[in-house]
Order: sequence, then structure tokens, then C-alpha cells
Amino acid sequence: MHTVKGAQVGKKSRSVRIVLQRVLILVAAASGIATCAYALAGPGLSQADALPSQAPILGRLETVSLIAGNVLVRVKDTSTFVRLAGALSVRDGSEIDATGGRVTIVVATLLPGQTASAVAYQGRFLLHQDAFAPGETHLTLSEPIACRPADPRGKAGRAGASKRHRASKSRHIWVSEQEGGWGTNGNYVSTTVEGTRWLTSDNCGRSTVKVAAGTVVVNDRLHHRSVAVRAGHQYVAVKEGPALMPPLGQVLTGVTGGSASAFGHQVGKHPAVFGYFATWGEPVSRPLASAHGSRARLLLHISTDIGYGGDSRDVISPAAIANGAGDGYLLDVSRELAERGQPAYIALLPEMNQANNAYSAFGPSGAPRDGSHSTANFRQAWRRSALVVRGGSVAAIDGRLRHLHLPPVRTSRVTLPAPQVAFMWAPQTAGTPDVPANEPAAYYPGSAYVDIVGTDFYSAFPNFAGLAHLYAAYPSKPFGFNEWGMWLNGDPGFVKQLFAFVRSHRRVGLMVYNQGLNPSGPFRLYRFPAATQEIRDQLTPSRFLAYTPDAFN
Repeated sequence: MHTVKGAQVGKKSRSVRIVLQRVLILVAAASGIATCAYALAGPGLSQADALPSQAPILGRLETVSLIAGNVLVRVKDTSTFVRLAGALSVRDGSEIDATGGRVTIVVATLLPGQTASAVAYQGRFLLHQDAFAPGETHLTLSEPIACRPADPRGKAGRAGASKRHRASKSRHIWVSEQEGGWGTNGNYVSTTVEGTRWLTSDNCGRSTVKVAAGTVVVNDRLHHRSVAVRAGHQYVAVKEGPALMPPLGQVLTGVTGGSASAFGHQVGKHPAVFGYFATWGEPVSRPLASAHGSRARLLLHISTDIGYGGDSRDVISPAAIANGAGDGYLLDVSRELAERGQPAYIALLPEMNQANNAYSAFGPSGAPRDGSHSTANFRQAWRRSALVVRGGSVAAIDGRLRHLHLPPVRTSRVTLPAPQVAFMWAPQTAGTPDVPANEPAAYYPGSAYVDIVGTDFYSAFPNFAGLAHLYAAYPSKPFGFNEWGMWLNGDPGFVKQLFAFVRSHRRVGLMVYNQGLNPSGPFRLYRFPAATQEIRDQLTPSRFLAYTPDAFN
């Protein structure tokens, strides 16, 4: 397929243009459609030479008319774009290139003799009308997108890449209409509207609908849901991996505790992720609402602890979770996440190799806890939790549990909700106590049950050697900091070193600062002005993302 611009057409001979016009008319006639008018720009053939356009026929024939600029048309079953000059009747399924102009589309309706119209501009699309009720007209984005993964050859290799890699990585179409049924189709969305103006765009890995007037119903084909989007708002459907992480080299910023907006003001960047510390059994509806209200994605830290340190105890042991005693809570979490429809991260029983946590296999004295808190039971509890919360066929989940020598899910349902969720396994970089049996690997449940490997990291304990070892131990997994922060030591050099690590380790995709729940707590940035300024400077580059793609949905 190729596009014939006005200057190119002008170079063709008059006889070639007339032959082409006659061929197109004969094709249209042969298909059973009344004579169509094609206007080809160029010397010797004017709009007056074209035959008048025909009345639209439901699902068979539409009329397009030039408003302004340069609009090209490729009639269905032909391979060449020709320049539009005036009104033109086209067969259903034709392609319109209005990237450089505006065009009016007139279609038939279900009421005999009545038509509906819309204006399309700044895009290229295939035009199709349903021949049955309700007779909706679809504009499907058709401009090719050149998306490719990062080139492992580096800059030198990219310099010699072919010209096709320089093609656009996005496409879009604006549509304005006042009557009839209209819709647009992108890679991952379709829309249904009546009486509105909206933009539909595709980028590599995402589709966006932005509404300028009226209301648009967006069908998210990735996540199988429909959302009504009002004027002044937009919806983004993103093709993310199971880990819900950004492309390599980009990092989602975030904060746990306090006010997300106040923290964003301090560090100069809105937090894309909002963390919440939840105790086992606590409903997640409130943290979900808080994250949504902050235009952030939820990171749910789930602990079984009551208290912290030597006097702490847990509301449920790892062995009890593994054997199904906590299924009710897991089912509630899965249901609430699915009903809200927001992607979320779960840092389940974080810092599991920290003796101050009651679910750790070791106590503060360094002695092992009872068998219900063993590392083996921790791994089984994690596996069961991931299977239940991820959802799907109960029969399939029970089969997996049976293979793990665990009892079936405690539910009467046949299918469980399947929320958009990523499980983050986040030990300390070294155990407390620091003994081989309490090292991170002793608690790892297996790659099938972990989406993201992470850790907490504070200026008071800057174990960069342990951090590098943990990062290298799981090369197939994205990496993140479910907690990081300034603590006791306010040296901005720690911030520089940490961000240097992030820049040089491209699998890092998540950094959530923990400022704690106490406004006067030890992690609050007002205590560390020099470090705060350094954080602002480090977060300035665009690679540190202020919003997730779904933040404005």
C-alpha cells in the first residue's frame, strides 16, 4: 500500500487518471452499488468532472466530504490512496487518511430517508457501519505504529537501524458528532457515543480516550470492563505485564503514610503509588479509596502482627494461612480489588526475615520460633495466598494446592474474581538475626508465586552490598523498594548513592518512600532538609514517573 500525495498525482498523465477513475467506478458498479464519485486532484481533472455522490446506504455506502486540508481516501478493495476534493461516496470498509485535514462523514440511519453525520480529523481510520440495529458507525485507527523493544546493540547499533524504525509510535483520531450512533476503535479500547467530541489514541502498549464534550462509554478490551467517561476526563487502557511495572529504565515513585499531596509538594513529584500498612483481617476498601483519591495505585503492605518487637504476636500463623484458616480474608481482598477495578500491589508479610515481626521464623533472641512459623510454612502460606487472591477457576486452584499438599480453597464458588494484582516479595537485604537459616532465600516461595522482588532500604542501615546481592539473585524478576527512607542519618550522599544504584540497575521499577503514620515520626523529611533537596533533584528526570497509566481513569 502507498499514499499518493497531491504533488505525486499531478505528475501522472491525464489518461492514467481517467482510466483509474473509470476502473474505480466499474468496481463500484460491479458490487451492486450505485455510481460513486471520485475526485482526483491534479491538472486537467476538476471537481466538476466528478459524478455527484450517492445517498448513503445502511452498512453499504457512506459519504465523505472535504472540509479543509488534505484528505486521502482508499476505497475498499483498492490499494491506492487518492486525494479527496469535495464529496465522495465510498463503499463500507474504505480507509480515510485525515491526518492533514478534516472530513465530514454522512451515514444512513435506521429511519428511512434520514442520515447522521460526524466530523473526523487528525487521524487515519477504517470506516465501517453496522448493517443491523442500532446501525453504529465505527472509525478504527489504521495508521501503522512502529513499536520495538530496546535495542541491545546500544546507541551505535541504533544509529544504523533501518528507516522503518523511525515511524511514529502513536496514532489518534478526533471525532465530533451530534446525532446517530458512533464509535472509535483503538488497540485496546472501543467507544460508544452520541452527541459528543472525543479523542482516541494508541501508543505502544496503551490506548487512551479523552473526552472534550458529552459522555463516552469506553470498553476496555484488556480488562473486560466498560466505563462512562465524562467531559474533561480520560481513560487509559494499558497492556502491562503481570507485575504491573513500567518499561525498563522507568520507575514508579510513591509514598506510604500521611498525605500523598503534601509529600509530592516536598519532593517535587506526585507519588504514582500510595502505600498502606494493613493488618490481616482489615478490609482494603479504605486504602483503595485513599489511593484512588490521591490518583495513585495502591501498594498494600499486609502484616499479621499485633505490636512490634519482643512483645509482638500475630493474629494468624503462617501454618494456619497455609492450611486455609485465612481463606475468608484472602477471598475478601480478591473481591474488593476486583470490584474496585484498580491495579494494585501486595507486599505480603514484608521483612519476613526480621525477628521483630511475629511471622518471622526467628525471634529477637535469635532462637527459632515454633514450627507453625517455620520458613517452610511461610513459603506455603505465601503460595496459597497468591493462588487465592489471583483468582480464576477454583478447580484449577485446588489442583495447584493439591500438588503443594495443601487443602482446597474454603469456598462454594466455582470461579474466583481475578483482580489486577502483583505480589511483591520483600525481605531485608540480610536477616535479623544474620544467620544462614534466616537469609532471604530461605523464605522465597518460588518464581511462579512472586511477581516483583523487593526490599526495604534506609539511610540508617545502608547495606549496598546486600542490596546488590539480592538484586542479582533473581535476574528474571522486576525489582522495587516497597519501603525506603531517611532514618537517623540525613546524609544526602545516601540519596545520591541509592539513585545511582537505581539508574545502573534497570529492572528497578518501583520506589516507595515510607514516611510513617506519625506526623512527627523518624522518617519525616522535614528532619532532613539537605536530603530532601537531593531527593527533589534526583526525582526531576522524566524516567521517575509521577502517575501510573490508569491514574486518571
